[in-house]
Amino acid sequence: MTLPANLYDLCGNLVTGSPGTGGFTLGAAITGFKSMSAIPNGTQIAYCATDGTNTEESLGTVTGSGTSMTRGEGTIFSTNANALVSFGSGVQVQAVFGGPWLQELINDVLTMDGGTF
Repeated sequence: MTLPANLYDLCGNLVTGSPGTGGFTLGAAITGFKSMSAIPNGTQIAYCATDGTNTEESLGTVTGSGTSMTRGEGTIFSTNANALVSFGSGVQVQAVFGGPWLQELINDVLTMDGGTF
């Protein structure tokens, strides 16, 4: 598993259209969140996307000055047997540092420290 290279807090956007398993076209910021346009172009992030029923977590790269994002660049955790979800409309995507990456970080620290805190 690859840890995300960059962490961004409270960035999230609505996804326009129906992306299927392709990249996301980012629309307006989710109410209460900063837009992904706050993330430098070409930056890889950990993300969580959901349509309210299906969920996907992986790594993606913000492109087009925050107007688009690639998906599935790392290990995928999803409600679709850990494969990319074929999303229709109504998707929201957020920059996250989810549980799988946190567990990997903890495991790395324990390995370096001989297994104790």
